[in-house]
Amino acid sequence: MEEWQEAMESEIARTGHQRYRQLCAGEHPDHQAWRARMVQKRPSGGEYPSPAVQAANLAGAVVRAVRSAARGKPVLVPGAVYQERLAICRQCPEYDRERSRCRQCGCTTAKLTLAAERCPLEPPRWGAVIRESGPDLDGEPAAG
Repeated sequence: MEEWQEAMESEIARTGHQRYRQLCAGEHPDHQAWRARMVQKRPSGGEYPSPAVQAANLAGAVVRAVRSAARGKPVLVPGAVYQERLAICRQCPEYDRERSRCRQCGCTTAKLTLAAERCPLEPPRWGAVIRESGPDLDGEPAAG
């Protein structure tokens, strides 16, 4: 797979915009420019978000875990849910297999164990088991 193709797949995974395939296709009059744009959008060397962004992501995860615990909801997912999430991540172009980390949010696979967390991509590849509002995935209404 060429560099622009990998970058395009990563951008599609991140944004959900399938139109990038048409824009990068050889039939499109500006395909060379779009291919170059895809490569430019991709962080070089598999970079992660800045340390400040990663710290904010971690702080948010901690707050959601504490909130779940305070509401009497589970903080951790069952092992089977963890394994499902891990399998999904391993298929994602944003997943760095060498470091077991997501290039999108910078998380490690520890995030996969937290019930209130979801994939950072839009749309998410996997969702939270515990929700902030509305019914949880177990059918119970979320405590407000």
